[in-house]
Amino acid sequence: MSVILSLSLCSSHCDGTCDGSNVIPGARVATSVLYCKVAEEGGGTSFTKANIFVKPKPLMATFFTYKGVSGKFDTGLTEHSGCPVTKGEKWIATTWLREGVSRDNTWERYDPSGIPLILDEPYRNDNEQQQQEVEQSEGEVYHEDHSEL
Repeated sequence: MSVILSLSLCSSHCDGTCDGSNVIPGARVATSVLYCKVAEEGGGTSFTKANIFVKPKPLMATFFTYKGVSGKFDTGLTEHSGCPVTKGEKWIATTWLREGVSRDNTWERYDPSGIPLILDEPYRNDNEQQQQEVEQSEGEVYHEDHSEL
């Protein structure tokens, strides 16, 4: 029997902005975590400000969204951290879902909050432009997959 100890701790963070701002096209709006292999001890997920702790079972998934019905990011309830593994191994696969991206307007063009990284044309950061982009992309949700195996 082999035991792998992990001393690393994932610091508490938000996958969206957690600041109550408007969601803009290209931003992450939800996260899915698949627990491929769970640790014998430790390795859960703690939602710091929501007072929720997820103790995973093998092949269990956790899904959470940080976009509210108002179209704004939450104000910290989805802040979370991976707890350290104290015995065994933990393997997860994480998928971040974004709003307003497509095959032609891919997620790689944006940081997690939706700010463009590489632009083909100037980007106007005003509410009218953002609203027009939201209306044009409504119903289009794609995901990015960064599996950690």
